[in-house]
Amino acid sequence: MRIKTSVLAAVMLFAAVHAWASDTVNLNTATVDQLQGLPGIGPGRAEAIVRYREQHGGFAQVEELDRVPGIGPALINRLRNRVTVSAAAAQQKIPDTAPAIGPDGSWRGRVD
Repeated sequence: MRIKTSVLAAVMLFAAVHAWASDTVNLNTATVDQLQGLPGIGPGRAEAIVRYREQHGGFAQVEELDRVPGIGPALINRLRNRVTVSAAAAQQKIPDTAPAIGPDGSWRGRVD
């Protein structure tokens, strides 16, 4: 009986963790529709998040949402447990005027 109880508890814990993880939205990969499923995020804010992500290369941390127009500290606090960021997806955008260096280390001028 004790083994059955332990197995049942483990299964329930796994189900709870899986349900929590599936409800979490990654700011660096979410679509506008997925973002709209979050509390306080309508079409305008969802589009602003995606636009910011496209222009700036993603979010390194959830707190960077305060850089998105229309999102402030109160909304970030509401979203904190519902959103995440993936470090791999949060690549900084390289400016268009960044110098280009070839694979052999030679200078290639500017990227135009």
